[in-house]
Amino acid sequence: MAMLALGLASASAQKAPSSERHNELTLAGLRPGLSKLSMNVRFPGLGLLAVDQQGYHWLDSCDGRTVTIEIERDRKISTVTVSALGSPSADCVSRNERRLRASIKTGRGLELGDACARATELYGTPESHGPSVRGSRKLELLSYSFDWAGEDVPQSMEVSCDAESERVVEITLASASL
Repeated sequence: MAMLALGLASASAQKAPSSERHNELTLAGLRPGLSKLSMNVRFPGLGLLAVDQQGYHWLDSCDGRTVTIEIERDRKISTVTVSALGSPSADCVSRNERRLRASIKTGRGLELGDACARATELYGTPESHGPSVRGSRKLELLSYSFDWAGEDVPQSMEVSCDAESERVVEITLASASL
């Protein structure tokens, strides 16, 4: 009986870490590696700003939020990045943030402005994390690899957190490793 209990305890202990890991399939309603870019893609409150070699960029000129989509030759989306690292306009009028943020979150619900601890709650411990800098802004970068979930799902996600506020300021989901 003690051996059976020990065996069950051991089995549940082995399952615990994997039950804490969760992969992500979508960001901003798009699935890298599967979705194709349509020119009908819209994000509430964001206007298409530019198309260049880095991808397609939507911008909220009021608060500086951006959505960037990188595509492959067949118009299949390879990477989606949502960011709050842009510069807000000084004359920005307060608007309904929930409406703006609603369409630019992950499938599991991680949004720009969330506490960084929420990423760990939703996805488990990152494979790596460490300091980063973007311009003069100090960040903490959390990197997740989803190769364990199979080839048909996005393979990696990076979450950038503002080091001072400990809030999510950028999320990138990619079909290949970043």
